[in-house]
Amino acid sequence: MTNELIYVVDAHQHLTTNEFAMAANSRYISDDTFYAVLDRDGWECVYCGDELFYGDDEEEDNVEIDHKLPWARGGPTEYHNLQATCGYCNARKGAKTHEEYLEYVRQYGVYDDDDDDDDWLF
Repeated sequence: MTNELIYVVDAHQHLTTNEFAMAANSRYISDDTFYAVLDRDGWECVYCGDELFYGDDEEEDNVEIDHKLPWARGGPTEYHNLQATCGYCNARKGAKTHEEYLEYVRQYGVYDDDDDDDDWLF
């Protein structure tokens, strides 16, 4: 019998040391964290303000949980580094940091692709 440490990630997930190390280096987001981020951000995209949908109708789902400091640039998959975005803004943000993307939006605006008026939000 080994004396391996067990890490409690959330109420439903317990990881061994090896599993914890793998999860710490992944993009895995638990259900609890996923919904906590959405609740914190008011179920709206932090960039364009569009209402976010997630649930039974996959065609209407537009939720993406994004890393403020991108995962590709060493950002952790932890609550404080995650934010709720729509697919459009997240794709446009790419590997920019939250601050870099805000500067990009200040320069070029955010296009509202949800209405037929072809409006720029700002």
